[in-house]
Amino acid sequence: MATRMKYLKFRNPNFASGMRKLGSCESLNQKNKYRVVRLIEWIEKEEKIAQGLWEKIIAEFAEKNEDGSIKTPEGAARNSFRIPEENRVAFEKKGMEWAEVELDYTVTLPIDRSEVNKVGLSAVEEMALEGFIEPLSEESPADL
Repeated sequence: MATRMKYLKFRNPNFASGMRKLGSCESLNQKNKYRVVRLIEWIEKEEKIAQGLWEKIIAEFAEKNEDGSIKTPEGAARNSFRIPEENRVAFEKKGMEWAEVELDYTVTLPIDRSEVNKVGLSAVEEMALEGFIEPLSEESPADL
């Protein structure tokens, strides 16, 4: 059985913090340490692909300097960008398409519920990691 997730999850800070907690938990049993390492490797690979695609979307629609590089708005943080009004609708459409890209994770799952308490995940981190850790009950998320 596969766990499905969308690119949008990469932008969820609770997903990122939950993954960091899973990756740094030394008290997991060996089976779950292995599952976490496999999951992190997959996440990192997919996140690089997602980030590359996101950067292409930005490059396509962002305001440019004369040399073709992405222009940073005056006074804005490095790597900031501005989408000109004439590109905004197309940028938002492409951004939504990007966010909805679905991935299937089919490697050994899920991380055992008995082990999850050792990690110290918050409720929102657990929700963000749904599908990667054993559910609290047999109810599916659609039933809640």
